[in-house]
Amino acid sequence: EGIGKSAAANEWCEQRPGRAIYVRIEYGTDETTLYRSIAHKVGTACSYARKAVEIRSRIQDALEPGHVMLVIAAAHFLFPQNERAWAIPKRLDWLRTALVDFGVPVALISTPQVFSKQCERYRKIGWNSNQIERRLANTTLLPDKLTNEDAIAVARFYFPAVTRYQAKLI
Repeated sequence: EGIGKSAAANEWCEQRPGRAIYVRIEYGTDETTLYRSIAHKVGTACSYARKAVEIRSRIQDALEPGHVMLVIAAAHFLFPQNERAWAIPKRLDWLRTALVDFGVPVALISTPQVFSKQCERYRKIGWNSNQIERRLANTTLLPDKLTNEDAIAVARFYFPAVTRYQAKLI
């Protein structure tokens, strides 16, 4: 955590307006709030009078053609957050069955340790996490630490007029 996954994903989405949508999930987000936050970014109806199932359907209709990628940061919050809860992670199942299985590109941003731990936890109660893990097989692990050259490249990106020496200082 803390190496800039979410910030990089958000920046990537902002560079692709109309092609990628960034949604950050917060701890404890209930189903309706989750769907409303996605629907708001997709640009479909998401008023407080609408029920979760209706908002979900509108999201599916808007994203189903597969021309827009959905990027979800803090994806480990898609799992139920109550440690005592032993229900299946229905929000992940919805993403898989209603979006991914219909060709909607979805990226889940999370620390691999937390996501894997949650998959293992729910596998023990009979949830087939292999379904989602197999579809997420195209996983990219970021390095634990930036190299000096990477850090210089980042400094030069934000401060293009600096010399190499100044970039090293930054």
